[in-house]
Amino acid sequence: RVEMAFEGQHFWDLRRWKNLDETKNIYAVRITHHDGVLSYEKTLLSERSVSNKLYFYPIANVELFKNKKLVQNSGWDK
Repeated sequence: RVEMAFEGQHFWDLRRWKNLDETKNIYAVRITHHDGVLSYEKTLLSERSVSNKLYFYPIANVELFKNKKLVQNSGWDK
């Protein structure tokens, strides 16, 4: 999240390259200070669910009504 927060483009790159699953685990760093020594521990903060439907937006109902030959993108049907 920290890397994605300031770059502004990385999420869309991962989506375009179909690599969102690389970011499904969100990690935190726990920093402890003991006797003048800092230690860093990587811990799992949360885990996101990534499904194939996230790679494509749903087609708007207005467009589906205009053209009966259009089919809704997979995962977005009712």
